[in-house]
Amino acid sequence: AVDLPARAQEVFRLFHRLEKNATKEEASAFEGGRATTAEQLQLQGEALAALQLRALGAVAVVDCEGGVPDFDHDKSGGGIPIMLMAGIAVGVLAGITMCCTWCCCRCAKRRRAKRAAVDASALLAGHRDAAAAAEAGAVAEAGALEWGDGASCGDAGSRGATDSTITPLSA
Repeated sequence: AVDLPARAQEVFRLFHRLEKNATKEEASAFEGGRATTAEQLQLQGEALAALQLRALGAVAVVDCEGGVPDFDHDKSGGGIPIMLMAGIAVGVLAGITMCCTWCCCRCAKRRRAKRAAVDASALLAGHRDAAAAAEAGAVAEAGALEWGDGASCGDAGSRGATDSTITPLSA
């Protein structure tokens, strides 16, 4: 009192789950589709039993020797190769490093330009003060030139000058 169509459907579904691991001989029992007779069901059951026996043998070998069983007969796993992933990772890290280096160089260049502009404006401001003082005649009265930071050329220790006075050039 076995329900043949229901059992045939179960056996066929199980085969479809394990079809990748089946040999050609094991798969030949399922070429006609679902079993319609008891003899076909018996042959399909024997094919599944052979597949199970082969899988158990592979597991036993792994248990004895260690390693991973070869159920798919060295077929590709279908993923991205590890060397490709490593190459992509190295490329991304190199790109990030290059971007950081470029940004640091650009910021340093901007800082140098800003410092140069500040120094140039300070230098020009010192010359403007000296020119304005010369026009007003203050240089002749003071007897010394000022550098723009308030230190005169005659001060000991200011910019290495040791003279007590500097004679202004006549125009």
